[in-house]
Amino acid sequence: AIAPSLFESELFGYVGGSFTGAQKEGKVGFFEAANKGTIFLDEIGEMPLSLQVKLLDFLQDGTFTKVGGTKKQKVNTIT
Repeated sequence: AIAPSLFESELFGYVGGSFTGAQKEGKVGFFEAANKGTIFLDEIGEMPLSLQVKLLDFLQDGTFTKVGGTKKQKVNTIT
């Protein structure tokens, strides 16, 4: 039960100062927190299409870029 406008920052995290109201130290997202673990995804079809594209990229190679970030990060998760 995540608001659609927050999906990306909750799943992938964000770097500090990337948007108004962002914590200055940034935030770890669910995928980074699940490193070397398991993450369960449900109702993917209900996510915004733009996020589904980013999710597919993550599922294919295990990498993602935080909101406001420029570097790809790699994690090892079971999805």
